[in-house]
Parts: sequence; structure tokens; C-alpha cells
Amino acid sequence: MSVKFFGQFLFENGVVDRRQLKDAGDLMYWINRRIGELAAKMGYMTRQEVDRIHRAQRSSDMPFGELAIELGVLTREQVEELLAEQSTRQLRLGEALIELGHLEEDRLKQLLERFDADQAAYKPENLRIPDQLRGSTLFGLVLDQVPRIAMRTALLPVKIGAYRDWTAGASYEYKASISIRAEEVLDLGIAADEGFMKAVASATRGPEDEELDREALADMLLAFLNILAGGARSALEDRGKMVEVTAPKRDELPSAGFAFDFISITGKGLLISATR
Repeated sequence: MSVKFFGQFLFENGVVDRRQLKDAGDLMYWINRRIGELAAKMGYMTRQEVDRIHRAQRSSDMPFGELAIELGVLTREQVEELLAEQSTRQLRLGEALIELGHLEEDRLKQLLERFDADQAAYKPENLRIPDQLRGSTLFGLVLDQVPRIAMRTALLPVKIGAYRDWTAGASYEYKASISIRAEEVLDLGIAADEGFMKAVASATRGPEDEELDREALADMLLAFLNILAGGARSALEDRGKMVEVTAPKRDELPSAGFAFDFISITGKGLLISATR
């Protein structure tokens, strides 16, 4: 058993094939419009302004609407209207499969119950944490923010899986590390495959941007790690703690600690952590 998304669960159990999953994904894409696309459609922003906000999100974990307000592109009232409009358009995978005729409603309910049971161990409240990290405030903040920041900066769902002892290098192409010092030091690393990095890139680039090479994708991983560390720092500083964060290092990972698997809808990687 391993952490997975509902679509992967359906495919592995022979419920749907890859073409049916793609059809459902395409339908969800067009119905579940991003707030920037809605803003452009409703005439609140130009396409260039939407691209500008997406670029700004590369170095910030602020949601699109909040960043647009801060930069003076949208008003608070416009963002609230857009979020309300967006909430009426959300289509989940199972619903998309039903609409396309690939699944029946009663069958979906049964499959969701099986999926919830299969993935119960990976719910945040049930996730196993090694004793050495369980009492770490810094690690708790980081673990909580990984899915949140991936969704905020790249609209990318991420799930955290099981951990294992970490003593060796990762085979993933993209690697970076950073250290956060407060009352303790947390050495943090991320190793990710190309699928994950391209998904991050696709949500933060304008349509006129050229395909990113390895160097640019590696820079995006550094930026993602910086945002993650910055979020933990802000949370601790709000509590009156003194925090220092080192500059992220490319192609380096902590030499020891614990590695948590994580997956996105298009890629995967490792979150590596150690306290000292």
C-alpha cells in the first residue's frame, strides 16, 4: 500500500483506463476554471495582468486573489465575487467520470469508501512521524505547509506518504536543501522528478514563455524551497521566535534524517528532514 490519488486508485483497480482518466481531467480543467482565468473572462483583468500575478507567485506563497489585491490589480470585492463564482464550478474526478458515462453514481460511492479505507493511514491526522521529528515545531510547520504551498503557488495537489530512514542520495533529477534555525535546526531537502517540476512550472508561467530547461526548473525548486522555509519562519516569528534561514543549495540534500514520499497529480519526490 502506498499514498495515491483517486484516479490512480481507479486505474490500478481496473475501473477506468488512461484515456477515460484523460477525458475526465480535460473536462475538469475546463469547468474548474482558475481564478485568474475567471477574472480575465469577466473583464476584471487583462491576460497580461493574469500572467503578471502568476509570475509574482513564483516568489510568494500568497493566493492569487490576495496577491492581486496587494499589487492593486483587483479589489477585495472583486476577489470575493471571483471566489464565489469559482466555488460553483468545482467538478471532482468521480463527478466528471459520471458525466462522461464512464462510471455510475452508486459505483462511485462504493469506490470512494474503498479508497478512503485504503488511504486512511495517509490522512494528515494519521500520518506516522518518527520520534525524532514528532516534537519538532519546525518540522510540523513544514509538513503542514508542503501541500498548502504547492496548491497556492502552482495549483498542484500534493499528498504526503510514508517515511523511511534517509542515509543515501536520491535518484531524482532535481534536488535542493535549506536549513532553518530557531530553538532547533531543521535541515530540509526536496528531491523531485521532472513531472513534478514541470507541473510547478506550468502554473507559474505565461502562455508566451518558452519551454523551461533543466537549469530553470532547478531554479524553481530553489524558489519553492525558499517559500516553504519562509512560511515556517513567518509562523514562528508571529509567535515571537527568532529564526534564521540559510540560502538554499542546489543539488544537495541532508546527509541523514528521514525521507517522506510525496506525490502530485503528475510527479513525485521526497521531503527529507533532520533536526539537530
